[in-house]
Amino acid sequence: MKKYGFVIVILIVLVVIIAYFISTDPYNRAKRDRYFMGNEDAKTLIVEVGDYLDPTSAASEENMVKLREEYDVKFIYVHYNSFNFSRTVAMAAECAGVQKDFELLHGKLFDNYLKLNLSVIYSLGKDIHLDRGEFENCISSELYSKIIDRDYDLSSSLDISVLPVVFINGERFDGLRNYSVYQEAVEKGL
Repeated sequence: MKKYGFVIVILIVLVVIIAYFISTDPYNRAKRDRYFMGNEDAKTLIVEVGDYLDPTSAASEENMVKLREEYDVKFIYVHYNSFNFSRTVAMAAECAGVQKDFELLHGKLFDNYLKLNLSVIYSLGKDIHLDRGEFENCISSELYSKIIDRDYDLSSSLDISVLPVVFINGERFDGLRNYSVYQEAVEKGL
């Protein structure tokens, strides 16, 4: 009987250790409790870490849009705050998400990344029919600062040296890649 008790204790310890590593793994943390684009139940999960003010992240968005259009994917965007204003832009995206327009503003932020300032962001919100008062108050009060901070901590734990960082079903791609590289990774998972 003592022999089985020891085995059970060992199994419990192993389960706890495995659960800890799964819950603290940055990629797995990025998959939880996030706005996403696409199909929640898709076989292919794409997680992109980027910055709305970064030119390579903006260039990568063209590839990500094409993947979202051509494949059944779940796409999650994680904010990397490279610049001081990056936090404000990320906050705008999160605030649009509350009004169910994360995807619309996400695209517009990248389309306008070279000329973004607060008045442009407010104008983009107006263009997609966000409630102006709610949107502006959300940004100015930094209502979702915990989410932005969580993304920053997550990004820091990923040891990022170049943007964007894209994960396709867990496979990591650093920096801007040709569409065919991402396409091959998606098709490998189908």
